[in-house]
Parts: sequence; C-alpha cells; structure tokens
Amino acid sequence: LKQFEELSSDKYLLIRLNDFKVLYGDKTDERFYPASLTKVVTMDALLHNVDDVNSTSSYSAAQYNELIAQNASIAGLSVNRDYSLEELLYALILPSGADAAMALENYCEDNNISLTEEMNKLSKELELKDSSFVNTTGLHDEKLYTTLEDYTALIVDTLKNDTGKKILKTMVYYGESGTYQSSLYALYHNGYVDVLGGKT
Repeated sequence: LKQFEELSSDKYLLIRLNDFKVLYGDKTDERFYPASLTKVVTMDALLHNVDDVNSTSSYSAAQYNELIAQNASIAGLSVNRDYSLEELLYALILPSGADAAMALENYCEDNNISLTEEMNKLSKELELKDSSFVNTTGLHDEKLYTTLEDYTALIVDTLKNDTGKKILKTMVYYGESGTYQSSLYALYHNGYVDVLGGKT
C-alpha cells in the first residue's frame, strides 16, 4: 500500500480487530524502546489488579521534581492531592502523564503490589516472546523493550477491559481537577483517516 511506502518508521503492524488477522507488517519481531507506549501496559496491569477505580492516590513533590529533572511528559497533576484512579488513568493515557504513573505506582505500593512486576507477569501470561518492563513511565532504559508483535497482544488485552477500551477511545476527558486531551486529538477525524483511539 502507498501509505506504508510513506511511513517514516521502519517497523509497522496492521491487524484486523474482528479476527486479529495480520494484514501488513514489517520487522514486527524486532525489539524497540516503547517510550510512552509503555503507559498502556501500565494501565493494563493496573486494571488486572484493581477492582475499584474510585479509590484515590497521589504523588509527592520529590517525585514531581525527579520527573522534571528527567524531562518526563506530565499531565499537570498537583502534588500531594488525591485523585481517583480513574482520573489518573485518563491523565496517564491522554496527555501521557508520568506524574499519573507515579500516583498509580504509589497506590499499588500502598497495597503491596509492584506495578512493574505485574507488567512483566502480564507479559508472561500473554506468552509474549521478547518484552521487558522496568518502569511505569516509559522513560528510557536499556532493559525496557518490546516488539510490535508483543505490543499488539498487550493492546488487544487492554481492549478486552471495558475501562481500558473506554480510556483508549477517549479524546478529551473532563476530570474533577482538570481537562485532559489525547495526544491523538490532532488526528481525530482529520479528513484522511478516522482515528477511533490509541496512544502515541
């Protein structure tokens, strides 16, 4: 297809969601660093471990300062303020907030759950061949990697969860403490292709 000839990426994978058939792909089993795409795995692992998304969590000023020093993408959450896990998930996915990832990680730690361990446990359960997750934010690490084949399986797993699917399909979310806009918003119904949802 002409569209694939014009891609700037050397890797791509297109599947049909009704039967998961691979339609087009190239270098789908090669490792890459997922960066902020990691946050979808963060959400999926959390939703596998938490039933009540109305529970609350926060993150600290020290964590905020660390994220700023690392030049992480943040959603603009206030430090030491409680947010519902649901709002934190929207802040995690739509504007790609590493601050939301920290607050979600704090909630898990308070409940004796290691979110990164659960991300890797999920990878094993899905029988992924070549993925490793060492943080919830996607900040670069040599030991943080996946492949398009593996990542597609993780996306499909997320879409099987009603909350995960709803969040991935949301372009703008109006929370109690702010508005979060998807990084995909500029592509949404842009006249070329209808974007139903996802994560950049």
